[in-house]
Amino acid sequence: MGTKDVLYATRNVGWGEDIERYDNANDLAERFPARLVERGALVLKQARGTGGEGVWKVQLERSEEPARASAARVRVQHASARANDAQYVSLTDFLDGCACYVAGDGFLVDQPFQERLGDGMIRAYFVQDHLVGFQHQWPTALLATERVETPARRGMEGPDTPAYRHLRKQLDSWIPSMQDVLRLDRDALPVIWDADFLYGPQTPYGTDTYILCEINVSCVWPFPERAADLIARTVLTHT
Repeated sequence: MGTKDVLYATRNVGWGEDIERYDNANDLAERFPARLVERGALVLKQARGTGGEGVWKVQLERSEEPARASAARVRVQHASARANDAQYVSLTDFLDGCACYVAGDGFLVDQPFQERLGDGMIRAYFVQDHLVGFQHQWPTALLATERVETPARRGMEGPDTPAYRHLRKQLDSWIPSMQDVLRLDRDALPVIWDADFLYGPQTPYGTDTYILCEINVSCVWPFPERAADLIARTVLTHT
């Protein structure tokens, strides 16, 4: 659950279908350029990493024909760097530099850059399959502007917070579907974990959609204080 591979493995759950995985350098070089031409901007992620390490926004400087895309210049922005640290390189050179990430059993996944990133990210916290809270965060590393004004950081909010009612309804079906795909029963789920969601395009009726960004299972801190008792009871039940 905790690697980026979960994005690809669960792509048909409903929380983001437009995802690709690359298992070797030839596969990356052959398929990524045409996909970038079609999408315009993609976020490429290595298998493991925290704090934005190994996550890049790759964007074409101008429209290109798929056959010429490999030689095109791209704007590459690392998620752990400031926006003004973006580099401009040929796509071929960038992909050559990514070869180390797909060596051995390594892999990369990509997903379209979400234009509503400035609206923030919603982190949903779970104790096994029980939703215990939310937190609205504002990641800024991949935004295009050099200085980004964000609202004050919100504290932890309860699972019944009205602002997240639609997302919670979606999670009621997404989490069981994830378990089915990954073949995880309730007891196999982590005692505490979280799923991060970005805002996708709104529907014609103005309803928000949500795209899974990643799942965290090993560095889930802080978490909602109200979850502490349930975490303790769950641990005691399994020891």
